[in-house]
Amino acid sequence: MTAAASACPWPDHADTPDPAIRTTVAAGRGDIFRLTRFPLATMRGGPDRRIPGPRGLPLLGVVPQLIRDPFTYLHDATKKFGDVVRIPVPMYDFVIVNHPDLVKQIFHDRSGTWGMPTYPQFLRNKTGIGLPGLEGAEYTERRGLYTSMFGKRYLATLADEFVDEMTSRLDVWDRFAASGQEIDLEHEIGMILLPAFLRNMFSITPSDEELAVYDRDLREILASAASATWTRRPPNILPIPGVQNFPGALFRTIKNVAGILDQRKASSNPRKDLLQSIVDARLKDGSPLDRKDMIFDSIGIIVAGYDTVTAVLSWMFSLLPTNPSAQQRLYDEVDALGGATPTADHLPELSWAKQCFDEAQRLQGHPFNPRMAKVDGDLAGFHIPKNTMVGACMTALHRDPRWWTNPETFDPTHFDKDQVTTRPNTAFIPFGTGTHQCVGMAMAYQNGQLLAALILQRYRIHLRPGWTPRHQATQSVTIKGGVPATITRR
Repeated sequence: MTAAASACPWPDHADTPDPAIRTTVAAGRGDIFRLTRFPLATMRGGPDRRIPGPRGLPLLGVVPQLIRDPFTYLHDATKKFGDVVRIPVPMYDFVIVNHPDLVKQIFHDRSGTWGMPTYPQFLRNKTGIGLPGLEGAEYTERRGLYTSMFGKRYLATLADEFVDEMTSRLDVWDRFAASGQEIDLEHEIGMILLPAFLRNMFSITPSDEELAVYDRDLREILASAASATWTRRPPNILPIPGVQNFPGALFRTIKNVAGILDQRKASSNPRKDLLQSIVDARLKDGSPLDRKDMIFDSIGIIVAGYDTVTAVLSWMFSLLPTNPSAQQRLYDEVDALGGATPTADHLPELSWAKQCFDEAQRLQGHPFNPRMAKVDGDLAGFHIPKNTMVGACMTALHRDPRWWTNPETFDPTHFDKDQVTTRPNTAFIPFGTGTHQCVGMAMAYQNGQLLAALILQRYRIHLRPGWTPRHQATQSVTIKGGVPATITRR
């Protein structure tokens, strides 16, 4: 246990004097519908009844509260019940942890006790599987193919093209500045990042109509992904023409990516882009990746390179006005470039932009990053049966006063070196942690810093008076209703 953790350990649940925990445990024993929330695989066990947590409704558990506001509900649950909390949902209970040592135990595990949720083999045979769904030697080999692709040296070679595309797209904002019209800043940031990333990824320049389809479908897929952990209403699964739905969005995205991939494989003129790196990659036996796996990895990279950065920058620009000195320091840092177009070489000079990016991620949070108990396990003295879903609520972890001073305040000095070194590494996990940490993390930072600098060199952003951001449960945690803003030229 870290020194910081030992100073404020989780409660001793074996014989705790905490009345809130004791009362909750006692109340849970009277729930005659409890077995309706266990999956068949754990019907004989289920999470240890001593684990504190809310009772929930018969059959539904706490799904109504989760769908209404998973961020606040799970954060409040950790405040009330401690660092290990049982959350009842239909057919099973899942467990959230809120201590860096427990996060490390789960996410850094190499014993085979904890791992990614199992992807059914019959689905894998039909659709393929992306890197995040793999485990063991297969995961290690596949990730190794992408390590150099997402290293800083390779990403630097893509930066100039990325900035060139973003700069040309940003020219449209002059019209917004001249008219004074209110825009959805989140959408407009996405409309800069998506074409820039598609150019880096596929060497294509989609039309505005094609971009709108990509954007709409990717957002539908990401929103549907959030529903898998009961943090959002189930997606529309009926493929009704003219109505946005998950099957249609997924089918169109797969079809678009597959078409680009097949054209590339048939071409005798290789390109210098991310897709070419995927096509050229070879496993240890000399074979290329399976076509279906290439498609799913490509979609995953698009999400990491576009939606993640769009969401974080939207949070950053929404929160910066709450800390005027931090905002001015960011303008000063950008102005110190002397008007030069930012490149990968400028990233060390944009360190405050990176701290603002991280602070936005901290307050952005995420309701639940799941793992699965592959065998019976133990967390802080609690028995966790095989097939129990466990994970971290980053909204709670990133706002825990044990690790963060003034945790509800936007303050990029949280990421000053002296603060970072005195905090457990696993107290901040926006890109995950351990063996499955996001392979595209460096790309997200690079693209986020560069676009932030490009925007702030030209414009000042003015949020609608009285407006405050609210969390929207999607895979990347966007802002409910978008970001209403006007912009002016500097």
